[in-house]
Amino acid sequence: MFLIYYGMPEILKIFNLDVAKWPVLFFVILAYTLNAGAFISENIRAAVNAVDRGQIEAAYSIGMTGYQAFTRIMVPQALAIGIPVFTNHVLGTLKDTSLAYTLGVMDITGKSATLGTATSHFIEVYIDLSLIYLVISMVLEKLFLLLERRLQRFELPVTADKRLRKRSTTYVQLIVARFVKGG
Repeated sequence: MFLIYYGMPEILKIFNLDVAKWPVLFFVILAYTLNAGAFISENIRAAVNAVDRGQIEAAYSIGMTGYQAFTRIMVPQALAIGIPVFTNHVLGTLKDTSLAYTLGVMDITGKSATLGTATSHFIEVYIDLSLIYLVISMVLEKLFLLLERRLQRFELPVTADKRLRKRSTTYVQLIVARFVKGG
């Protein structure tokens, strides 16, 4: 963020562009956009590559075009694969927005610092700030969890795995019970 805020005006002076009077918020949004764009594009690439190639071949074998295979087969699976990483990135970016205060942008952290200075109740103000971030993060996490479950509706249920765990737990309990009884 500092590199964009302090470095970009110096680089653009070479082209006779004066951006020094532009609002700080523009540079903050630009910095977060560039950072998020890099991470999200890599997330999308990894999610698309994670979809099994056999899925696309199966779509072609039933007569789908490339566009249909991509939109009906590849995209829903890639979204379901990529949404957990996207969730982590959104929540991390939400918490990182407090760094904008270092450049003078008055966000919720800046308002909290101002309120703490005015009232001399820094601990209470920052506890409230952390609770606000916690509530916002929990709400976003639950919304993304609902979205993830909705996108993963095509997955088969894991009933066989649950049955195996139940059997192995019962088997372990039987062994422990026999050992305790001395038999």
